[in-house]
Amino acid sequence: MVTLPSDLPDQIGVENRTQLLHDFGAFMTLWSEFEIVLEIAIARLAEMKPLAASIVLGGLSFGNKPSILYSLLVEAGEQSKIEPVKALINHARRNALVHGTPATEDDYSNFAFIKRDIKDRYRVSRAEFTAAQFHEHFLEFRRLHLAAADALNISGDDIEDYAKAGRFGQQGT
Repeated sequence: MVTLPSDLPDQIGVENRTQLLHDFGAFMTLWSEFEIVLEIAIARLAEMKPLAASIVLGGLSFGNKPSILYSLLVEAGEQSKIEPVKALINHARRNALVHGTPATEDDYSNFAFIKRDIKDRYRVSRAEFTAAQFHEHFLEFRRLHLAAADALNISGDDIEDYAKAGRFGQQGT
């Protein structure tokens, strides 16, 4: 647990920054797990062995994974499982958070993630939060993550088994 000195001249700013960095790290960790949840769901529906699924799906960009999953769910007659996944993705604001440049007020009262896009034209967008707002954003993201994994019938044990089958954590593989 992080302990903060109580005699800092900018105690609130330090607390805000610490809370945001904690929640951002937790968000990124949970997002990575969500990508694995999608891979497991795809592997099951496509009847892929876990190692083959890890090899094939691990190299795909994120955007392809939900599209593949939705198509497989429709083909399997399990359309009701799509909505919890979409709800999580729509809430996450992933592109702004993962690809954005962080910016903050001097006192750390407000945080922004600045996202630049240059597809057909140059666009700049901002995802703005206070530390408390980002904390609530993360808590809702976590709730939606659990709902999506539950809808897809994927447990923590499933994630661990997939990781072992994909040889995660082994050197030289």
